[in-house]
Amino acid sequence: MEVQRHVLHLVVSTSEDKITYKFDDIEEGEYNIYVGYYDPWSKYTNNRKVDVTINDNLVATGRKITGENTTDKYGLTMAEAGTVTLTFSRS
Repeated sequence: MEVQRHVLHLVVSTSEDKITYKFDDIEEGEYNIYVGYYDPWSKYTNNRKVDVTINDNLVATGRKITGENTTDKYGLTMAEAGTVTLTFSRS
């Protein structure tokens, strides 16, 4: 099943150095989540890294973000319908 969703909620917490995206009303099933990375200011720093969490499961640690467009794919199983939460935290 292929589902394309737009961001329904965006929560930015500068005090915790993280960005969270929430996607509501996702049906149960198997999904692939594609995340694109690009740092337009990479020429000023080369050490931007994030930890990636999906529904409270850490799926990537210290993911380096560079000046090149890159994409990672993460698998997700929704045992029941609900919300998908994707969080990027400073690593």
